[in-house]
Amino acid sequence: MDQLPHFCDVIIITEGYKDCLSIVSNYASKGIYAIGLDQAATKLNKETISFLKNRCKNLFLCLDIDEAGLKASEQLKDNFGLNSILLPKELLEIPNRITGK
Repeated sequence: MDQLPHFCDVIIITEGYKDCLSIVSNYASKGIYAIGLDQAATKLNKETISFLKNRCKNLFLCLDIDEAGLKASEQLKDNFGLNSILLPKELLEIPNRITGK
């Protein structure tokens, strides 16, 4: 979290580091940053959320769109009042289309 700017428009909490890197590399110039947390649902606490909310105008979750990620998003939304960005479920099919499996 030390690499976040002092204040920005948006921070997105992602579940993986690749997701985080993708967001930062494509959108940091637009004031959109991300942090990646493995098992975000278990690592986020009131202090971390407060710290992040003080560093941005808008704080969002963008967790995996599998059953566990959706459940964690709902839990974090209820516990901390965070909004979620839900990617289309069709994205789950892309690896299957590429590999043919």
